[in-house]
Amino acid sequence: MPTPGIHEEAGIASAHAGLIMLDGPNGIAITLTANAAEGTGLSLLRAAEIAREQVAAGEDKDFPEE
Repeated sequence: MPTPGIHEEAGIASAHAGLIMLDGPNGIAITLTANAAEGTGLSLLRAAEIAREQVAAGEDKDFPEE
């Protein structure tokens, strides 16, 4: 059973008028500058790599259930 508040759906990014809109699950939305979007994207990619390594090592069982 998924933990409430944890989303498995990817967000959708789009560009308009020089800004990036990121629409996520359950109405989550954010508007970023191009630099902020790029930094966020790189940070997300690094974090995803670390999270996959944690799952592979069995280190994903300590997340508190709500």
